Amino acid sequence: MQTKYGDDGLVIVAVNVDNDLAAANRFLSDFPARFEVHFDDDKALAREYEVVAMPSSFLIGRDGHLVEKHMGFKVMKQDEYEAAIRAALNEEI
Repeated sequence: MQTKYGDDGLVIVAVNVDNDLAAANRFLSDFPARFEVHFDDDKALAREYEVVAMPSSFLIGRDGHLVEKHMGFKVMKQDEYEAAIRAALNEEI
């Protein structure tokens, strides 16, 4: 999605809550992310956004407000997720 919609303003930030930073870095070395990865070692962001499932996705609009929240990932809803991204990118602030 970052590659597809980055020029339109999409910014993806992954928040990693793993306890083992070295293991997470090894994983990212083997499988580089094409987006920013933030390590939330004290779980502050996870608490703030009330994360209860992995993965969790939060679509935040251009105005900084939460547009949608998804717990888990369902392949059958991928088109729906992408439509929400497109709609958020097309919104004016």
